[in-house]
Amino acid sequence: MSKFTSFLKTFIRISLTTLFCGGLACLGVYAIVTSGTSLQKENLNSSTRFATTVYASQGEVINTTHASQEVDIHEVPQHTLTTFIYTEDKRFYSHHGIDYIRIVGATIENIKRRKLAQGGSTISQQLIKNTHLSNEKTLTRKLKEIKLTKQLEHAYTKDEILEMYLNRIYFGNSCYGLAQASEFYFNTNYQNLTLNQSATLAGVINAPGVYDPIAHPENTLLKRNKILKNLQNNNIISEKEYENEQNKPLGIQVNTSASDDMYLRYVLQEAKNILHVNENMLANQHYKIHTFQDLLLQQQLQKTLHQTRSNLTPSIMAESILINNQTHGVSAYACESYQKNLYKNRMPGSTLKPILVYAPAFELGIAYPATIIEDTAYSLNGYQPQNADKTFHGNVSIRNAIIHSYNIPAVKILEQVGIPTAKSYAEKNNISFTDQDIYPSLALGAMQYGTNLATITNAYSTFANEGTYHSLHFIKSITNPNGKVIYTANPQSHQVISKETSYLLSDCLKDVVQKGTAKKLQSLHLPIYAKTGTAGCANSSNNTDAWCIAYTNNYTVGTWFGSAESTGMPASINGATYPTAHIVKLFATSSTLQKATPLAKPNGIVEISLHTHSLQQGKLAQSSENVPERYTVKEIFSKKYTPKSVDATYAKQPSQTTLQAVQETKQTKFSFFGNKNTTYTLQLPNKETIFTAQGNNAIITFLYPNPKTKEVVTYTLYQQKSDEENSSPQVISQIKMLY
Repeated sequence: MSKFTSFLKTFIRISLTTLFCGGLACLGVYAIVTSGTSLQKENLNSSTRFATTVYASQGEVINTTHASQEVDIHEVPQHTLTTFIYTEDKRFYSHHGIDYIRIVGATIENIKRRKLAQGGSTISQQLIKNTHLSNEKTLTRKLKEIKLTKQLEHAYTKDEILEMYLNRIYFGNSCYGLAQASEFYFNTNYQNLTLNQSATLAGVINAPGVYDPIAHPENTLLKRNKILKNLQNNNIISEKEYENEQNKPLGIQVNTSASDDMYLRYVLQEAKNILHVNENMLANQHYKIHTFQDLLLQQQLQKTLHQTRSNLTPSIMAESILINNQTHGVSAYACESYQKNLYKNRMPGSTLKPILVYAPAFELGIAYPATIIEDTAYSLNGYQPQNADKTFHGNVSIRNAIIHSYNIPAVKILEQVGIPTAKSYAEKNNISFTDQDIYPSLALGAMQYGTNLATITNAYSTFANEGTYHSLHFIKSITNPNGKVIYTANPQSHQVISKETSYLLSDCLKDVVQKGTAKKLQSLHLPIYAKTGTAGCANSSNNTDAWCIAYTNNYTVGTWFGSAESTGMPASINGATYPTAHIVKLFATSSTLQKATPLAKPNGIVEISLHTHSLQQGKLAQSSENVPERYTVKEIFSKKYTPKSVDATYAKQPSQTTLQAVQETKQTKFSFFGNKNTTYTLQLPNKETIFTAQGNNAIITFLYPNPKTKEVVTYTLYQQKSDEENSSPQVISQIKMLY
């Protein structure tokens, strides 16, 4: 025997021994890792099809709607079964749970692509993963999956496994199971699914977020046609059938009654992000999710929103969100005409003004509610803003600009603040901008991509919380299957603006309710603060978006109406109409929402009397004591920023001037300090002397009747010293009084 032959035999013997020992070692590891792992048939029962339980704030179960119709495998169309099998696991009926051929093929393909492009999980493995295991990608979980899959295949027939799979698979938009998905997406029973519809649904399950037929129809269409092509390649359908089917539209006919309520939908979305699990894992792992939902408020919000929108066309959508200002949780959410709108951006219109323009201006002392600004024709780098009423209003205060939602003052103030600075304040409220949001029209809510209802409403709750922003949550806490609390909401917070700025804005928004665009809310007779907003169609009087955001000390509510059509909706649907009308109905219906008290005034807020004549001239001037009350107006300021100028006409004269006057109801009270050995004379413009007195180093007072007609009277005070009797009296003080 040659040395080479001897070496070869030795090598083979060692290799076989190594493989045998390695195999034994693998079996040992497999046995240890999977020890105690056994199939839990109760996890597969229809009664536990959605094992996770969701609770309202008072402990009521709110996810009972998941117990929808179950499919019977014998009633599912054959083309539907075939489509799912050839899309997910074409050797389903020939393998014993693990498709080794597919695993090898997927491995080779992944090596070629140098990434994990394909997986090898069978339908049986997917069912086990979704009902028994976590979502972690570890060798331990994979070994347990293999063992449980083998047990599943021994315990159930292929038809039973496929039926359980079709009843548990997630189809997006809170649809679990083929029956619910058929009803929701196509408004039809699963028994009537067409080939086209079957291919669409088979495509959705691969990645429900990516292939959502409502949010991403273009992706879904491509995926559906890819599945149809796969059926043709496997001779399931003919080339002619493929051509006919792939040219058909998706044909989505959403049936909202077949879906879970919208609040629950966002709870599950938030839970998925918190737990880092997929939809099927969330449905089947026996979590207990406690939310901030108030069931009574939820019912009232849904009912009033439906009533408000009931007479409008289906193309007009509406949604509303209610936030608790103390817990910073979503108490209720409702949507009319199914769309993913809560986190879908729309143009905010004038609802952006207080957040982007006026909050920074007040905070930086650039403007105050009393600041006067010219509402006249204006051009900024070629941009010429117009007011909604197509008119100019001359000198207006910022308060009135907010009340009536004038556009030109907002653009001018934004220019003074600076767009980068203004955006930085809005971004603290979680409002996002792009690099293209640099134009003056941004003051009017003209963003490149807009913002969404949840974000803009939560930004207004910052005003209700004294300028402090808090992150928004649907979920209060989550308990895992072992009963351990694994998540508790802890809203992140930070100061966006001062308490004083927040109060100044709220005081202006209170007047929006009293006499502005949200005056429908005045009928509630509550301390409520609000802002409306409307976004119009280009080259049309129609509108695309209509908003009203309102808040009390306890709750903030945002309501949006919008059009699904590019042509928009009638001009009669704007922020001041339907959205505001809905909030009126909501508050009028709810005793909980009516328990509101005025926002507390911070110590840093002061009230100052301003002279109206100066305001008419576009100036801020504190009135002097001698100005009649009817020529003054009171306005609030932050102590940090108060007007320094004083109306010169009524200012106290330099120190040698002693004459002062206070107008009373029927008379004017004059006073001055009279020096000893001096004679004082008070005269009218016609030189008529109305008062003479001798000074005695004391205050001298004199009352004189007010004129009966409106006029300006100039009073002149003369003095003459006793040792200067031969000299003429000298003018020492002069004062004008308005009557």
